[in-house]
Amino acid sequence: MTNAVCFDTVSKRYNLGVLGSGSLRAAVSALLKHSSQAERQSFWALQNASFEIKRGEAVGLVGPNGAGKSTTLRLIADITQPTSGIVQVNGRLATLLELGAGFHPELTGRENIYLYGSILGLKRRELQTQFDSIVAFSELEKFLDTPLKRYSSGMYVRLAFAVAAHVSPDVLLVDEVLAVGDAAFRMKCIQRIDELVAQGTTLLFVSHNAHMVRTVCDRALYLSQGQLKMDGAVDAVVQQYEHDLRIGMTAKVVDDNGRLPDECGIQITAVTITDAENNPSDWFDYPESARINVEYITTQPFHNPILHMRLWRSDNTACFTVRTNQRDAPLTGFTFDGAGSFALQLEHLQLYGGSYRAEIAIVDSTDSAILAMGYSPWFQVSGPGTNMANEHLGVFVPQAAWKLGATTTMPKKELVL
Repeated sequence: MTNAVCFDTVSKRYNLGVLGSGSLRAAVSALLKHSSQAERQSFWALQNASFEIKRGEAVGLVGPNGAGKSTTLRLIADITQPTSGIVQVNGRLATLLELGAGFHPELTGRENIYLYGSILGLKRRELQTQFDSIVAFSELEKFLDTPLKRYSSGMYVRLAFAVAAHVSPDVLLVDEVLAVGDAAFRMKCIQRIDELVAQGTTLLFVSHNAHMVRTVCDRALYLSQGQLKMDGAVDAVVQQYEHDLRIGMTAKVVDDNGRLPDECGIQITAVTITDAENNPSDWFDYPESARINVEYITTQPFHNPILHMRLWRSDNTACFTVRTNQRDAPLTGFTFDGAGSFALQLEHLQLYGGSYRAEIAIVDSTDSAILAMGYSPWFQVSGPGTNMANEHLGVFVPQAAWKLGATTTMPKKELVL
């Protein structure tokens, strides 16, 4: 059998507030009568979703909050049952769905390795064989005999992923937990995921970090309001999701009736990044300069719009925001009419090594409504921090110089035994 996961017209309905009256009797009564109140308090988390995932595929699930991504993983993990349809999973399953799931806070890290490993299907002898490797991967040697209730969220993730990654599962489910913890460990986890997929593990990966989804997955499922909206190559699906997200944000802010951006009169048509010589580039050294170029088109004049640019790192760190209405660098007295462009010149990037992209927004002159949004391509900065494994170095590399003052010499003391 080539399929690791199969969804056949799967739907899942949740009933909310059925026990809200405070008595089991009232809840049973509401269910038996199929009251209109009960109907109002139910919603479809997933509706008629059908897809197949072959063995060894790495598939990302993307979509806004409430789209049905976590419900899909819970159905695959057999945590909940479908209201209708058929879910089939073939092989050993490992899950990383909720922070701390499968752990006991009163037990030590050592004890929880055996507890969580047994939940994932490993026998004690197998765990003993893998124990040293699990501990080394987690980098928690010093905390093995500390109760988990004293662990940070990042330490939870380290321990959970280390165990799950050594189960050698047929199917691995990962839901947002890698958003917790430091960037170096996330990269270590991604490398391990790549190894597992290369060995034939099937991966289903949920993250709001589109760059991470593109890095880990070859295929993606786009869920929206409980429905499977798109299934295809990861770049095409993520691009469609981000496009819809920008459309939705603009329509929501500008018009309660849901006007599309072209009906708002202005659109961002292209965003490019160039070097100091104005040549397109996606790789910079940290002392270099870069220029973010934005092209737009309007169907009506816009006087003094506010230009907003925010730089994001791939771990969802907001690096800086620049706006044309900032008092230290105001830009006024201009009109957008027809086709045009604007740019932000970044002299000496001075960023720690990593992947970055710019988010651009054009806001009306009253600073109350977003008129258009866009994103630059991802670009790489090579600099300090690129290969640092266990240290948080920050975002900005300052132009700094060390200086030494007068040297103080301490008198030698005679050691008397």
